[in-house]
Amino acid sequence: MTGTESLCSGSAARKLDGTRLGPDNMNRSGRLHLWQDIALALAAKLVLLTCLYAAFFGPSHRPPADAAAVSARLLDIHHR
Repeated sequence: MTGTESLCSGSAARKLDGTRLGPDNMNRSGRLHLWQDIALALAAKLVLLTCLYAAFFGPSHRPPADAAAVSARLLDIHHR
């Protein structure tokens, strides 16, 4: 094998030792790898979105919503 030849050249993929991989083996391993990548990406997004929610929309960032605060906001009364 020269440096310009590919391991995946031709109609069927080959293992590193040069033996051919059948279509069933390629689909199973490829699909499993794809599902693992998708699951990992979704898990990372879920963790990131949870961190962003906690950082910007968590309970510490919420204004008070008692009766006095609501009436002051609706009536435009500024208490000092």
